[in-house]
Amino acid sequence: GLSNAELDDDWPKVTRGKELLENALSQQPTPNLNTLWPILADELQPSVDQLPDTGIGRTAEQLLAPITIRSERYGTCSSMVMISHGTQTVAIHEQQRRPHLDENIISITLTLRRDYHSQLQHKKTPN
Repeated sequence: GLSNAELDDDWPKVTRGKELLENALSQQPTPNLNTLWPILADELQPSVDQLPDTGIGRTAEQLLAPITIRSERYGTCSSMVMISHGTQTVAIHEQQRRPHLDENIISITLTLRRDYHSQLQHKKTPN
């Protein structure tokens, strides 16, 4: 998991997100948006003793602790899900989370063509 630090740092939102994802995948091994969006929308506030001490103060740590952050002046603007379908297709979905906008979802599917992949592997770079 990744948050505002190093990969897999023990932040409560990273730990919770990984637990929620593992639980969702144990019930339905093939991920889909209906099971992934609720994970990214999670607003559970961890207990004070679980919060990291990054030097910004306890109030700010509490504000930033949930997976989805909501406040009058600061919050999660969007969430993104990337799903790989084998080695040649990746679907990217972004959901807007700004209070004044509808929660629109933008989806893009990228497909790597076999002939293009082959060209990339054999392309030589001039010195």
